Amino acid sequence: MTFEKLKIQNRGIIIITLTRGRSSAWFRTPACHAGGREFKSRRPRVFFMPFFVYIIQSLSTRKFYIGQTNNLEERLRRHNTGRSKYTRNKGPWKLVGFKTFETRKEAMSFERKLKRLSREEALRKILL
Repeated sequence: MTFEKLKIQNRGIIIITLTRGRSSAWFRTPACHAGGREFKSRRPRVFFMPFFVYIIQSLSTRKFYIGQTNNLEERLRRHNTGRSKYTRNKGPWKLVGFKTFETRKEAMSFERKLKRLSREEALRKILL
């Protein structure tokens, strides 16, 4: 969870809280209006936090790995530095393809479907 505060002079304080890809905005009115009470905005701002299903290939063994994450660059770095159990001794890894989803649930469902397919079918589904 990320918590950020932004102070705007003469207009109060806006606090934006991000939670699981969604956000809600809370506004504090200036002291001269309504006693400075907080209220939830009528239309919370919604930010899109993508989730990815990806296929990587080992450059040394030519094996493929299918996974899902919300930070593709960090996850690829973890695979290449040996911080992932399955891919530890099989690297270096290159990204073959990925697909973007709005929720982790959708990404995990698609990942399970890909893992049931043959390698060629999985590559076709993610690259097309």
